[in-house]
Amino acid sequence: KLLNPVKQAAGAEPFAVHNTAAMKQLLGRELWLTPSRMERYYSCPFAYFLEYVLGARPRKQAALTADQTGTLVHYILEQALKRAGEGFVDLSETELADLAAAVTREYVAANMPGTGARFEYLIRRLQKSAAALLGYIQAEQRQGAFRPVAFELGIGSGPDQVQPVVLTTKTGETVRMVGKIDRVDACREGDKTWLRVVDYKTGSKEFLLEDVRRGLNCQMLVYLFTLVRNAGDKFENPAPAGVLYLMADPAPARADRATAAAGLDYKVEGVVVDEPDVLTAMDSAATGLYVPVRFDKAGNPRLGEALTSVEELARLQGELDGLVVQMAEELYAGHIAAEPLAAGRKKETHCRWCDYRNVCRRQE
Repeated sequence: KLLNPVKQAAGAEPFAVHNTAAMKQLLGRELWLTPSRMERYYSCPFAYFLEYVLGARPRKQAALTADQTGTLVHYILEQALKRAGEGFVDLSETELADLAAAVTREYVAANMPGTGARFEYLIRRLQKSAAALLGYIQAEQRQGAFRPVAFELGIGSGPDQVQPVVLTTKTGETVRMVGKIDRVDACREGDKTWLRVVDYKTGSKEFLLEDVRRGLNCQMLVYLFTLVRNAGDKFENPAPAGVLYLMADPAPARADRATAAAGLDYKVEGVVVDEPDVLTAMDSAATGLYVPVRFDKAGNPRLGEALTSVEELARLQGELDGLVVQMAEELYAGHIAAEPLAAGRKKETHCRWCDYRNVCRRQE
């Protein structure tokens, strides 16, 4: 018995919970998940087990991390759009910059007091970047018909929240996907309310449908499908227009002085429905600046992965439902192997940034 831990460490048998009865007792008969937790599981079951089942937490250094950067940028954009309301499209460049600065000062004072000069420089850089992004969002709203209708919209059991979709495993456990949607845009066309979910990216992670079908980078689509099914009391006859990911802090590219003076081009990723009214409502001049779609000279959209049909979105909804149930069934069965899943065009795993890489003994 004393040698068992040594043998296990030297062996190649994957991690697993052999006492599945204890696992089911620990998880309960009702599993409440978030899309980010689902992505964590499919990126590596063992990392999910350590973080969300055992509750193991790594030590953190006091620094402006990627998570903090993303949170601050999201907060600036959300509060600026909220506070300006319908008058947002009429704000001047100076007013946008002042609004971004005021929101930033409030957030830093409440959440990051007593920082040094280097930290303050990074905050000012983020503030300037957010102000530029607000200008892009303003230009998009001036030419399009979609408007923000909800911020921080919760999916859960609360009275003002959208109720989650309830799925059931083969053995009778229920699974619900809950969370909070940063921004929902809507456009009324005929008898439908087209909905799109918008998120801002502050990292380099790219959106690929092949990753979504493996349980990765699926958060916004899970939210969209929940709205279409369960938000009829908030939006009349909701229909899926798509999801948009906007690069919130684009890296500067090499350019001449005239090009640089024209401002940054923001990359848009995601998937949108191939409906003429929807595409026109998002990008009225068919420029390709506000949707992840390219247009020909006649203004017709070119076929690509980012352009899909309502029927294809329905099939994708079924695939994601299946992944949610599959995850639950594997968890209850004790599957927690350290099997990182590669994603993106570079096919990288999360191992490089994983807080638990010193625990899993996996050799890259």
